[in-house]
Amino acid sequence: MPEERFTQADVEEGISAIIYTLQDKNSTSLALERSFTENPGWDATARFPFSSDKKWSGASFGNRGTYIIGAPEFIFETLPAEKRQQIDEFAKSGYRVLSLAKKAGAFKDSTQRLELVGLVLITDELREEAKDTFRYFKSREFLFVLSLEIIQLQYQMLLFKQKLKAAIVIST
Repeated sequence: MPEERFTQADVEEGISAIIYTLQDKNSTSLALERSFTENPGWDATARFPFSSDKKWSGASFGNRGTYIIGAPEFIFETLPAEKRQQIDEFAKSGYRVLSLAKKAGAFKDSTQRLELVGLVLITDELREEAKDTFRYFKSREFLFVLSLEIIQLQYQMLLFKQKLKAAIVIST
């Protein structure tokens, strides 16, 4: 979703340039690579691989500038309220929102003066390892529910036995 002064082609080329330059193998990069299949062939002068601390990755491409893609809240210190609201609405709808940003010239350890090129919406698919984890917890939950039912039955049996003893004591 390009911003006002950018085109869809600008967004696609910027994202493609980053993913084909970095060749990261994290799930987000692989998802982007499946959607952005054309390598624009831009020559990178610097690379900034993804890190979980900074939540973005990018590269500098000489005269084309520096492009960064990642979590908007980690790339931009501030965003206009209406843009922040739009991002929040997308997130509430179940999308993971990434921003593509651009800066003229080389990157100098700062995300200041970055311009928002566009937003990228990703729907997350459950990873295979996550499916196994959910299956594990689901089976444990099932056992937990069974355990609770057994405890309830045992408690009811205990109450019944106590009532039975009380009835026997009263009748004798």
